[in-house]
Amino acid sequence: MQIQFKATNYELTSEETTLTSKRVESLQKYIGKEDKEVHAYITLGKHTESHNNGNIWFAEGKIDVEGSHYFAKAESDTLRSS
Repeated sequence: MQIQFKATNYELTSEETTLTSKRVESLQKYIGKEDKEVHAYITLGKHTESHNNGNIWFAEGKIDVEGSHYFAKAESDTLRSS
């Protein structure tokens, strides 16, 4: 599984990258065979610099598995919970 990260409106840390990689790789059991070509594109970020409270953090994930495409998005008040 190949995972690419992108950060929006903040600096991505190695701790966040490691945690997110573990979460994405745990989806392998639902994908099936490990020899399938899987690409994951993860975007983590903050909506705008001007907002300081509420659901300002988001996480988006796009996973491509041999021609099938899956997408998920979550918003929360902390990056870890999104």
